[in-house]
Amino acid sequence: MGYTAVEKILMKHSVKPVDKVSPGDILTCNIDYAGMHEGFDAKKYEQFTALGEMTGVFDPSKIGMFMGHHFCTGHSDELAEDQKKTRDWAEKLGIRVFNFGTGIAHVIIMEEGYAFPGALCVFGDSHTPAYGAVGAISAQSGIEMSQVFLTGTLWFKVPETHKYVITGQTKKGVYPRDVIQYIVRKVGMDASVYKCIEWDGPYIHSLPVPLRFPFTLMATELGAKCSFIEPDAILVEWLKGRVKHSYEMVKSDPDAHFEKTYNFDVSDLEPQVCAPSSPENTKPLSEALGVKIDQVCIGTCTGGSIYDFRESAKILKGHKVKARTLVIPSTDEVMKQCAAEGLLQVFVESGCNLFPAYCGTCQTLSIGHLAPGEVQMHPGPRNWPGRTAEGSFSYLASPATCAATAIEGKIADPRNYL
Repeated sequence: MGYTAVEKILMKHSVKPVDKVSPGDILTCNIDYAGMHEGFDAKKYEQFTALGEMTGVFDPSKIGMFMGHHFCTGHSDELAEDQKKTRDWAEKLGIRVFNFGTGIAHVIIMEEGYAFPGALCVFGDSHTPAYGAVGAISAQSGIEMSQVFLTGTLWFKVPETHKYVITGQTKKGVYPRDVIQYIVRKVGMDASVYKCIEWDGPYIHSLPVPLRFPFTLMATELGAKCSFIEPDAILVEWLKGRVKHSYEMVKSDPDAHFEKTYNFDVSDLEPQVCAPSSPENTKPLSEALGVKIDQVCIGTCTGGSIYDFRESAKILKGHKVKARTLVIPSTDEVMKQCAAEGLLQVFVESGCNLFPAYCGTCQTLSIGHLAPGEVQMHPGPRNWPGRTAEGSFSYLASPATCAATAIEGKIADPRNYL
């Protein structure tokens, strides 16, 4: 029997050479890239130093510190101090710091070519499975990150693989963000706990690479340890100029074992909306129309690509927003693309507020904090209680639905503006 992509990548990276592996096996593997961010990740530095002063890392070029979760810090002296600790600690060790305005770490790591086909990467937060969009395997690491920083290695339990096959062609006004939200509702948030999700099917492989990000990022909302999309010609073209060294196009063998296979035909899917307060609480848009929305954010890791902003600008052009609306590109690269294409002018003329690239209001620790009783909509991956002010709530939807909702000040159908 053959091997799945995650099994192949873990075998290839094993410190001790292995010629076979099975789910459940424990391997210690070499890491291609590791990253952490400020805020809660800063607490790990205290854990690191409690074990002894770290005077160096295994390879500074393979580690990054990212200031993308919490852009503004005036509300929290503690957070500002954590950010300073992050910068000082990284600079002492010779690690590159990605400062405010560069954007969301997970997207930057793919844009900059630190994650690439066949790579094995770790990061300090839960959406690390993102890098499967570029044919890598990536997983979250906690206090074990001290081992990664010192040795460039980490242990892994080989996961079973679930295959999610998506077929069909979506109708007007239905986007990848709608598709993944529908899947979370359909199978539930515990469908693939500690599994590798391999996304497949003609729908996935028809998408531009940035529109694949929502699937690998939101594998986390399905319980997955990691996520993977088989590299194809679209990915190879997107990686040109980003990855500056050779890489291996790893694919699952035709006879590889998949513990489960889920099939989805999205041909008849309508736009989706996730109501408070769980990503699983998703329903067709038609069942949520008219709900008053105080604040809209267009951006986040699962809704901040250039494709998302193009579609949002198409809807907003010639209209004025009624809800206060925050436009936050996922990275500086996307911000520059928006500027070059005149999209920022559209947003300004429609009454939106522009902010530098960072995570946005998915977790309102920086800007866009809500008052009790207020409701926002954004295209981020989750809307659990506690991510906004107590007594406030978040709906999740595609950037296009967010744009239409901003115009009307209530949940609205983007198809009316397309």
